Amino acid sequence: MTYKEVPPNPSALVFSLRSIGYDVMTAVADIIDNSITAKADKVEIDFKWNDGNAKVYIKDNGCGMTEAQLVAAMRIGDKNPLDQRDKNDLGRFSMGLKTASFSQCKRLSVYTKTALNGAYAKAWDLDHILETSRWELEEIEADGINLGSYGTLVIWDKIDKLPETEACFYLLAQEVENYLSQIFHNYIGKVEIKINGNIIEPWDPFLKSNNFTLQLRQETIGETKITPYILPHDSNLSEEEKIYLKGTKGWGGHQGFYVYRNNRLIINGDWLGLYRKDDHFKLARIRIDIENTSDFQWEIDIKKSRAKVPSELRSSLQRIARKARDKAVETYRYRGKQLSRSINVNSSYVWECKKKRGNYKYSINLENEVVKRFMEDNDIGKRKMKNFLGLIEETIPVSTIVGNSEIHKEKVEKPFKGRENEVKIIIKTLYEAMSMSLNEENIKKAMVRIEPLNHYPELIESVVEELKYNNG
Repeated sequence: MTYKEVPPNPSALVFSLRSIGYDVMTAVADIIDNSITAKADKVEIDFKWNDGNAKVYIKDNGCGMTEAQLVAAMRIGDKNPLDQRDKNDLGRFSMGLKTASFSQCKRLSVYTKTALNGAYAKAWDLDHILETSRWELEEIEADGINLGSYGTLVIWDKIDKLPETEACFYLLAQEVENYLSQIFHNYIGKVEIKINGNIIEPWDPFLKSNNFTLQLRQETIGETKITPYILPHDSNLSEEEKIYLKGTKGWGGHQGFYVYRNNRLIINGDWLGLYRKDDHFKLARIRIDIENTSDFQWEIDIKKSRAKVPSELRSSLQRIARKARDKAVETYRYRGKQLSRSINVNSSYVWECKKKRGNYKYSINLENEVVKRFMEDNDIGKRKMKNFLGLIEETIPVSTIVGNSEIHKEKVEKPFKGRENEVKIIIKTLYEAMSMSLNEENIKKAMVRIEPLNHYPELIESVVEELKYNNG
């Protein structure tokens, strides 16, 4: 059997690589993957318009490369994607530097320096490859580039996929910043990422800082870890948190699965073909953590922006998602069902919803601290009071409330609006009861998680401080 070597045509191949499907956001993220793998803790990205001769600079303080390592990094397909990777390696195909860069520009220059070696620099110029049809890597002078003691600088030049105006160019830079804040939110803090001098802040899609975010039971299936989260109801969010959670795709656009590969976000809110997006499930966000050993199982693409659910995980993910979606729709429709993770659940909400024979039944939670105190302090008698509350439960106009909430979502009035004096009385009453077993700080933490007081955190703070002062 005989074989004949038929190498690919350089100019044809390299221009095909430009059409893999990167946009500027996924391209920049792919370069930063290399910086993080190189153990950088600082990455600086600069978009420079230069009167239309735009350039993008991506500089890190990672370990840098020797000249041989730089040549290998610039080679198309230097490593076999089937090779075993270090568990913290964010790469796979050894193509990201080239394919990401070529998708945006026709000239890629890389300057690098290690702690023990001098600086080296190489460049690919696609115009030269087109003209010569040869893989000729350009040797360029490394002097004059400040890399400190070590690090790497990537420069995109001859950018031919640009917005037409300077304003749109810098608006694109802002979009990149927003995207990176999501993709690398688990790394930001350990790694400082700047874009045009601005430090990028992390975007946590699960808002774990809010005590009303509900984490459901975590499951581990093989090497895959699944953690469902239910975001707080609108009434338990500040205006800043509401804007924050919209991210770049809006509340509804960010629902679904979040696939992380080595802590780096791959899929940013998608039901992965298992379910359709629907506004009723917008509070459900499910984290999936995989290792880089699962790349082929999940069919991670070269851009690290797409994944496919393995057949052996499909039914398990459907089951987990179904439970999360059911919990999300309860929270979305019934404010009282959103529970705090750090307080007795029976004391937090006023209304509870129970499903029986396919029908929903709404009742007042007699264990709610406010309701309980009211029951204990009234002069009517507990039996008569329960009968009265039962009348309210049986006559609640559910269909009208649901209809109005769907039509006028933004106009739902918070409890006791304009009647803060009544809220103060409730706070003082609960303070007297709770002070028998809790200190002031824990009383405030407990109250801010109880309906309807959760709408008045500042009032709780001021009233408790006033009572603390008056009591000496």
